[in-house]
Formats: sequence, structure tokens, C-alpha cells
Amino acid sequence: NDMNVGGIIFKYMINSFYKQNVLHFELNQAHPGFNTRINSLHLYRLIKIDVDESILNPQIFNNINMLVLNGEINSIEANIFRTFNYLYSIQFDNLYFRNLIHKGIKWVQSINYGLHVNMSNRFEIESNLGKNFQLRLEFSEFARLKPESVYSFPDEDFCLYKDFPFEKLIIIFMAKSYYLNETVPASCTQRWLGKYYHIFIKSREVHKDTDFYFYFGYLQSIQDLPCNFDNMCAKCNSKTFRFERTRTINDFKEIFVFIEFFFFLTISLVSVFGI
Repeated sequence: NDMNVGGIIFKYMINSFYKQNVLHFELNQAHPGFNTRINSLHLYRLIKIDVDESILNPQIFNNINMLVLNGEINSIEANIFRTFNYLYSIQFDNLYFRNLIHKGIKWVQSINYGLHVNMSNRFEIESNLGKNFQLRLEFSEFARLKPESVYSFPDEDFCLYKDFPFEKLIIIFMAKSYYLNETVPASCTQRWLGKYYHIFIKSREVHKDTDFYFYFGYLQSIQDLPCNFDNMCAKCNSKTFRFERTRTINDFKEIFVFIEFFFFLTISLVSVFGI
């Protein structure tokens, strides 16, 4: 029951019509907790996965510091991170983040549960800098080859982040952004999400993070971008915002598998019945 490991890695979890390969951990009511000491959990090459307690079982992974979700996440359970008190970083694949965030940020609000910093009080912010939480959007090799596929917090998504829980000291940024500074379009949404980063950069842990340091430098370079945040917030209406899902590589793979199956079925029927 007891474990003491640096990290655990799982790969190739798939939830598709052509293949079901998802690892689940059952909650054990008779044994509500294990003496687990796991530093990080890495889930790679995910395809259309719903992240809930059956995957991110709090009885096993409650003490993790870092979580890597590499691949396509279909959804994240709303309150899943409420009990993850030691978690300080979640890494996403930039290529698939847009479809996830377009479904809402309720799961983000469960991060750093119980922390409510007065963002108008600079002293209170600086006193709690050590509790900052990072949401990192990592660039894949595909994103570097096709920069237009990069999710860069466009202004059409501003309303998604209007009520972003800044009081929980959550930092959301594009990691490895120095690869794409010349191609990432500047947006007011980027400035909105980074409006407290000039304070966060004073944290020793944040300052030594090369990815965040370069992204902060990028934000500094777009400070002259005209943004009327009061006007943008006033125009937001959650009832009229529509989720717009973009097709992913996995969608095209499903189409290919379906066509391949259709042809296989047709050929089989011709062979059997001589049609």
C-alpha cells in the first residue's frame, strides 16, 4: 500500500470509438488513504481522455507536486484538484488546450482551494508568492512546424478568462514561447492574464523558471498594445459565448480508421455474398 517514488509515467491512454485503453483506479472506501509519496505523475500521448477521480485518484496521487497531461484532454472534473494541496504545476499540450478551455474553467477554480488573496493588496500578494501555481502550455514539435496551430490566448476567448481566479495566484503561460515570439500574435487576453506577473517575477522560484522568464519578457514587449479591459469585460455574456471545437489530428485519425473499416466491411461482404 505504501509507496515512495519520484514519478510515475503512463502512456497511450485512448478513449475512442476504435479503441478503449484507459487506466482507472477504484476508490477504496474501506481504506480511505494510502501512505503514498509520489512527486509527479506524467500522462503522455492521451487521446480524448476525461480526467476524473477514476484516473487521478486522490487516495493514490494526493501528494503529487507536478502533473503532466500530454495529449488531448476531453474534460477535467470540476472539483478534482480541491484536495491536491501539494500540487503546484500542471503541464498541458498547447496543441489541444483550446478545445479543453472552451468548455469552461471550473476545474481551474478548484486549484489552490481555500486560498483567496486580496489582489488589490500588493503586500498580501508578495507574502503569498510561494503559493503560486503554474498552468504551463508546452509547445510540441508539431506546433513549431505549424505556428498557426498554437493556442496563444486570442481576444475572441477573452470572456473565458474574464473571471479567472487571480486570487488563487495561478500563473497561466505559454512555455517555450521564445521559439515563437515572432509568430505568436499579441492579444489583450495575454495582457489580462499576465497583469500580476510583474509581482510574481519577484518570487525566487518563478524568477529562475526560464520558460516563465521569457514569457514575462514577451509580455513586457506588448505593454503598448491598446486594451480597454473595462469595455471588454462589459461586452462579455456567458449565455452567448459558443464553444467552437477545432478538429485535431486525432479526429482525422478516427475518420481514417472509420473509412478503413468501411472498406474492409464492404470487401468482406462482396467476398461472402458475391455482390
